[in-house]
Amino acid sequence: MKKLFISLTIIVISICFLIMCERTIPTPDIGGELGRTEISDSRGIPLEYGKLISVTSPTRGIAHFWFEAEDKTIRQVQIIYGLGKTGLYTKRVRVIKRY
Repeated sequence: MKKLFISLTIIVISICFLIMCERTIPTPDIGGELGRTEISDSRGIPLEYGKLISVTSPTRGIAHFWFEAEDKTIRQVQIIYGLGKTGLYTKRVRVIKRY
């Protein structure tokens, strides 16, 4: 009787897990990687990066400026601020080509 109870419990738990689990949709292979570049002039952000479209702040002390160029390329520039200082402390830029 005890073995039957354990077996039924395992079957019920297995069925519950199957019902609760979400099926994942496979991610399509879009190819390529995000480009990365650096700002060579620390005086500011180059005008050719285009129009500022958004500013996000993933965490305190960091701001991401999002730009869209005329060719629809999107660039994200990370600005680090705080501690009494504000400026372009990182030269990393993510480049997202659109087609």
